This record gives sequence, structure tokens and C-alpha cells, in this order.
Amino acid sequence: MELCIILHYRIDDIQDNSILRGGIPAAHTIYGVPSTINAANYAHFIALNRVQILNNPKAMALCTDHLLEVYYGQGMDLYWRDNFRCPTVEEYQEMAKRSKDRVRTVSRSLLYLWIYKKGSCYSYKSTSGLITPSLLFGILNALTHYK
Repeated sequence: MELCIILHYRIDDIQDNSILRGGIPAAHTIYGVPSTINAANYAHFIALNRVQILNNPKAMALCTDHLLEVYYGQGMDLYWRDNFRCPTVEEYQEMAKRSKDRVRTVSRSLLYLWIYKKGSCYSYKSTSGLITPSLLFGILNALTHYK
């Protein structure tokens, strides 16, 4: 899933028209938009294929749910930007939970899925306590990447 996380930011950079990521040129400024999008999409499917090989339906469902939430949250962010609408604090926090937080917690959630094994079924531990650092990162990211 680390592939998904890294390459999700490549798409985010394109959507935000970012020139730099972490002080270095954004991938699309070097390789072009089509190649960067293709690489990011390909990486998502590689990661999902690796999870599928684990033959654990809960792990696959968890990863799929995470990806859906990430793209839904990113869509909220794009909607506000493209419609010149400033979200409320509550709306922004919801978006951060759906996109920024999910990107950073998917690997951790998979690990929890395996650690908290109970017999033949797995229990998923909530990572809701991690929202605050993710929200702060999301705000920092928005401030540094939007023009």
C-alpha cells in the first residue's frame, strides 16, 4: 500500500497544479501528466493485487474502502477549489478524515487487521485517534500547495 500512498500524491500534485513536492520537482513536471497518472494508477492496481494474494477478504475490503474514501475526500477538496467555495471547519475536517487521514493509515490498518487476530476472524482496531495529526498535515499541505 506504500505504492498507493506515494503515487496518490503524484495525482494530488497534478490536481493542485503543484510544481514542488517536498522541495523537489513534482513528478508530472519531469515525466509529464499522462505518464504520471498512468504510473499512479498502475501502482494502485499492483498494491491491490498484492493484497488480493493474501487471500484475506477483510484485507481486500479494507484497502478498497480506503481508496474509495481517499478519492471521495479528494473530490470534495477539488469541488471547493473549482467552485470557489470555502468549506466550513466541519466540512474540512470531514474531508481530511476521508482523504488525508486514510492515505496515511491504510498500511497501519492492515497491520492492525493482522495483529488483532482472534481465532479465524480478524478485528479491525479504529485509528480515529490519528485524525488530529492528519488534519494538521492536510492544512499544511493545502497551504503549501495551493496558489
